[in-house]
Amino acid sequence: MTIQQAMLFAAPSALAGLAILWWTTHVMRRRGTARVRDGICLELAMPPAWALDLAQAQFAVADWTPVDGDGALNRQHRLPGRPGVSVEAVALPEGGCEVHLWMSSWTLRGGIVRYAGVARRQMHALAQVLRAADLSYDKPVRPAQHAADVLDLLMTRQSARDASAA
Repeated sequence: MTIQQAMLFAAPSALAGLAILWWTTHVMRRRGTARVRDGICLELAMPPAWALDLAQAQFAVADWTPVDGDGALNRQHRLPGRPGVSVEAVALPEGGCEVHLWMSSWTLRGGIVRYAGVARRQMHALAQVLRAADLSYDKPVRPAQHAADVLDLLMTRQSARDASAA
């Protein structure tokens, strides 16, 4: 078999492999677009104002700038063409609040949201911060007990250092 004949057989299989790779990537991006468009809804024990303050602080850490939108808090990633994320906190009658996070602005390319992962990561980071803060919202604070626990921990570490030095 000559080199030309080998290339004739290799080219179609390489093209088929690239087509399969492109199709798989396209399907995964479509699924990511659908997931990020659904948004996130959280039910928290804290008041709505606190939830919005936490969300605003989380946006300040990342590179998101204020924009106009439908939520109480609307931010867009600082780079052009990136999606925007909105946050709304609604008070519940039994106390606490319901926080909604959604992608409020985006650009499409071939039916797929461009940079959907940026919005998804920010929404999940916001949800994680809000859930973590909500866990400690209703817990009573016992500074004396906390100080005693810290002191015990420091003493244990010091005695471990002394033992390893000897």
